[in-house]
Order: sequence, then structure tokens, then C-alpha cells
Amino acid sequence: MTAARSDLRDLPDWPRLLSREQAAAYLGVSVTMLESRIGDPFPAPIRMGGRKLYDRRALDKAVDSLSGVHPQSAADEVRRGLEHAGRQVASRQAL
Repeated sequence: MTAARSDLRDLPDWPRLLSREQAAAYLGVSVTMLESRIGDPFPAPIRMGGRKLYDRRALDKAVDSLSGVHPQSAADEVRRGLEHAGRQVASRQAL
């Protein structure tokens, strides 16, 4: 059974392994686009019990690579933002 985009709207979070329809919806592209770009940049699906499923984290990594986002640098930016916010709160409390 495959899920339509409208069925996915109510999910609290995306499952780790996605059908091709789910993977395309997750990426915001058509199934045709997803399948035509397997290997460049999108990863090939994993075969499990006769099904082809896409690993959500591998899809994220492919998109990060396309957009120039590096996971470590993104984590560093979040950490710096939190540190900055903490300094602002501390300086306000000192006033």
C-alpha cells in the first residue's frame, strides 16, 4: 500500500524508510524526477522484502550536498546561536 501526499500531511514525523511516493513528497519533487536522478544526486533505494524503500537520512544528506550545507557546520551554527542567545539573556539579567 502506498501513501498519497494528502495521507502524509497528518504524520507527526516522516518514517525513516520511505516508499518512492513518500520519498518524492518528502523532497518536494515528482516520482519521475526522483527516479530520473537516482545516483545523481539521490541515493538508490534499499531493497527490503521485495520492496524498494528510500532512507530519509540518505535523502537529507543528498540535499545537504546539493545546497552546500555541511551537517557539522550547521550544528556549529546552531551551537553559536544558542551561546549568543545565552549571552544576551545574561546581559539583560545583569541590568
